[in-house]
Parts: sequence; C-alpha cells; structure tokens
Amino acid sequence: MATLRTRLTDKDERFGPQRRAALGEATTTGLAWCQRANMALAEAAADPASESMNKVRRWFASSVTTEEDLESVIRELSAGFKKVTATLNSNQLIFTDMPSLRGATGGQYLRLLNSYAFVFGGRYEKLPIVYIENAFFGPHGSPLPDKTLWALTVVHEITHIDASTKDHHCDNDGLRCGPMFDPDDAAENADSWAYFCADCANALTPSQINAAMVGWQSGAMPSPFLDRALAALCLCTAACAVPAQPAQENPMSQDHPATGLTPVSARRPGPPKVPAVRVGELRFEQARLSRKEAQGGQRCGYLAAYKGDTDEVAWRVRVYEVTYDPRLEGDVQDVFFAAMSLSADGRQILVDNEDGARYAVDIDGDHAVHVRR
Repeated sequence: MATLRTRLTDKDERFGPQRRAALGEATTTGLAWCQRANMALAEAAADPASESMNKVRRWFASSVTTEEDLESVIRELSAGFKKVTATLNSNQLIFTDMPSLRGATGGQYLRLLNSYAFVFGGRYEKLPIVYIENAFFGPHGSPLPDKTLWALTVVHEITHIDASTKDHHCDNDGLRCGPMFDPDDAAENADSWAYFCADCANALTPSQINAAMVGWQSGAMPSPFLDRALAALCLCTAACAVPAQPAQENPMSQDHPATGLTPVSARRPGPPKVPAVRVGELRFEQARLSRKEAQGGQRCGYLAAYKGDTDEVAWRVRVYEVTYDPRLEGDVQDVFFAAMSLSADGRQILVDNEDGARYAVDIDGDHAVHVRR
C-alpha cells in the first residue's frame, strides 16, 4: 500500500476514519429524518389541521396554494420519501469523490470540485452513488452546524436520485414560496425536500428555519436570541485536503464511463459575498434574477443600480453571458461576481467574476465590456 501511494503521489487519504464515520452518521441521521417525514406526511394527509400539515405549508405552499394543491404535494412527497428512505436504509449507498476532477483548474469542473456533492440523478447508475467534494468537509459559509449540513446534503442528493428533484432554489437564495419562488418549483426542489424532512424531525432551530426561508445570504443568520424569541412566538400563537494532480484540459471530457452523461445535480456553496459600491445616490450590487424573470435563461451575471438604500431599481444590465450545458444542473454552472470596485476615473464599475474575467460597466448602465487583465 505504501509503495502504491508513493507511485500515485498520494499525500493524504480522501476519506479517512473520521470522515467515514461522519458520512455514516450523516446517513443514519438522514434516514431518521426521512422516517419522521413519512410519518408527518401520513398525519398531514389524515388531518389538515395538524402541525405536520403546517410544516408542509411552510416549505411547499404560498398564499394562493389550494387544498387540492397540498394533497397533490403530499402524494408526491410521500412517494419520493419512501424511495429515499429505502435507499438510505440499504447497504448499497456509496460515497466517493470524482478522481478526474482533482486536477480541475477552472470553469464548471472547478465549481464541481468545490461543491458539497453531486450525483448522476434519476437512477442512471446501477447503484446510488454520491460524489463528495471539497465543500462538504471544507469551508462552506453555511450557518448550519456541520453535522446538520452533512445530513441535509446527503438527503438533498438522494432526492435527486430517487425523486428526480431539481435545484431551483437553495437555502442561500431563500426557500419561502411566493412571487420569487413558485410552489410548483418548491415541490420538485431538492433543498425544500431536505429542509422539510429535517423540520419534521425537529432538527432545525426556529432561527435556522427563518434563515433558510429568507435566504442566509441576505444576512438572516441563526442566533440563540432569535431562537428563543421565535420559539416564544410559536408558543404564544399556538397555532461538502486533496493533493494537487496534473491539470487536465477537460477532466470530465469522457463524462460518466457507463452512461456518457454529465452529472445533473450539484449542491454548491452560496455565491461570494461582494460588498456594494456606492456612487452618489446609487448603490451598485450583484443581482440574481428569479426563475420567472429569467424565463429559463441566465439568472446570474447581472449588475443592478438601486436608488439609495431602497430596493427600487434604477437600471439593470447583464455584465457577461454564461453558456449552460443543458445536461448539467444550472446552479453549478452559474458564474457569480467575485469582486466589485469603482474605476479610478469614477465612471465605471469594475466587476471580476469567479472565472477570473474582468468587465467594466458604465455607471449609467449603457453597456458592459470585457477588460483584458
């Protein structure tokens, strides 16, 4: 074994005893959550006034959702969670990483490498395999405790395999249904499924639920004080270190060896936090379009000018185009801003994105141009 490691220049074990134990615990925790979700869904179907139905409404309903809609959602969730429970309770679930990604140096392959995890969804592989990548055990920026995040990610990924869920919205975007997040999208959204089953198991504090609802990138971070306050309100109302490998031109050019498919789902950390730039009465910030606004197209790469400290948009412009592979889940292909600054002459906003490109946008929003660095 030592000789083999030397020949492979293997300096560190990817999944040592501690990580294997953590993945085992995450699987056991996720299984317990899903079992509680199955019981909650049965109760919600039998009693529309139950606390379990309130939890279904919390994650999958808006003000316009009807009782018929909820009945349909419960049937869909029940069928899906039974499959997820069976997978988590089997002896066939496999955790690994994608070795061909270890040398990724840029683009969507680096974003896959730095994601929490990804899968080939819809049972394309004969066995359920979750590919664990850098953010799972590394720095991730999530406000959730590691053990909660690990179990949540495992459930999230298995719903892709067994229930063909999508990644319409993540917890950093906000999971509350409304104008920006349609209940129909929530019903097939992996993070909504994962948070729902954690909620059914009472594994989330009130402030963690609130942060996921409004989006923790918005600054709604959990706090013990808020937990106590929200809990009191409820009572009152009673109602994902790897050695560097030689870079490859395209580490996934062969796609999956058995299917020829690229992964359809990857859970990645939220976009970098980029401070706003202020010029006079305007506040310039990165903007992310809702799925309805984007109409199936690009949601990231936009710069918006807001009036003062309000949400009133003076103008919005697409800074750069993102080309998407339709076989690969959109969120891992999104390219966000990495930094923003005002040009020396004060006439342009300079935007650096995650791929290392720089763009200059006139402060009147006329156009954006690529700047050679």
